[in-house]
Amino acid sequence: MQNPAEKFRELYPYVTEEDLELLLSVSELREFKAREKVVQLGDDSYNNYMVLQGVLRTYTLGRNGEEKTLFLAGEGMNTGSMDNLLFKRPAQEEIMAVVDTWAVVTDLQKLEELSLKNIGLMRLHRDAYKLNLKEAIERLTFYTKLQPKDRYDELLKKHPDLIKHVPQKYLASYLGMTPVSLSRIRGRYARSKK
Repeated sequence: MQNPAEKFRELYPYVTEEDLELLLSVSELREFKAREKVVQLGDDSYNNYMVLQGVLRTYTLGRNGEEKTLFLAGEGMNTGSMDNLLFKRPAQEEIMAVVDTWAVVTDLQKLEELSLKNIGLMRLHRDAYKLNLKEAIERLTFYTKLQPKDRYDELLKKHPDLIKHVPQKYLASYLGMTPVSLSRIRGRYARSKK
């Protein structure tokens, strides 16, 4: 597992040692056990979760109680309740650890306060929001322009670790298909590799 300071330096190479020290002062390294809820519906959680090892799953509950996976954050990816982070409203989604997961949990309210006095942290804060927005736009494209098989191919190309660690029912939900359809796609993919 990568050291949190190293990961921040990798993602934001312009961060100085002083900035990094301040950032780590409002962050903590936490372990979440498999199936542990990280954020629950209605929570006021102004935290960003940068996954160092494992997978965090963001999902909503439909009217019939069915879970719909919105996002899978693997190693080096960020997640959090967008309602909390952007609009300071109670969480409308839930986040859980799919497998045992280590994440850097950053209190974004405290980071925001620190960034008002520190240009390096302000830049980091802005860049983190831009990265989250970029990922959200990519997810819209993922769902609206790609066919199910193409979504699977894209996920396999960009995040093969998710294919290995995430149960099929969550992957299928994330890809916008049934587990049976995903199984067929995987079967065709396996046969084509022979």
